[in-house]
Amino acid sequence: MIIEHSPLKQKNIWVIDSVFQFIKKDKLTKAEKTRILEDTLLDIDFEVRKPNKKDSFTITLRISSLPENTDFALLIQLVGLFELKDLDNLTEDNRGQYILYSALPMLINSARTHIQQVTTFSPIGRYTIPALNLVDLISKWQEWQEKNKEE
Repeated sequence: MIIEHSPLKQKNIWVIDSVFQFIKKDKLTKAEKTRILEDTLLDIDFEVRKPNKKDSFTITLRISSLPENTDFALLIQLVGLFELKDLDNLTEDNRGQYILYSALPMLINSARTHIQQVTTFSPIGRYTIPALNLVDLISKWQEWQEKNKEE
């Protein structure tokens, strides 16, 4: 199949904040390292903003470990600048789908890569964000948007 180019263009991605701190000081067994990597709970938040330019938008993504995680602390915040061309031929639903189902995963993958690089030489080894249930994440975000729109 020949790939059709998307009207969505990634202009730039910036890492605004990045923290990784290993907390546990004891020597770890391989089983403990595996447990730490598998049991880590993460919180993910994102915000979509439309700057002044008609066809541009930004997504701010924040991923952090929860306070219950006592083995390491992790925080990364990224901002992605995207452009959506040919707006006149796209419905509002199509625009939303490009933002949530294309641009957001691009930003999540950038965060995943950055976290892998930062943790590569840590005592627990390289940490990879597990696969996310994107449909659930977007659904919860949309519910939150609706709830906060009413207030």
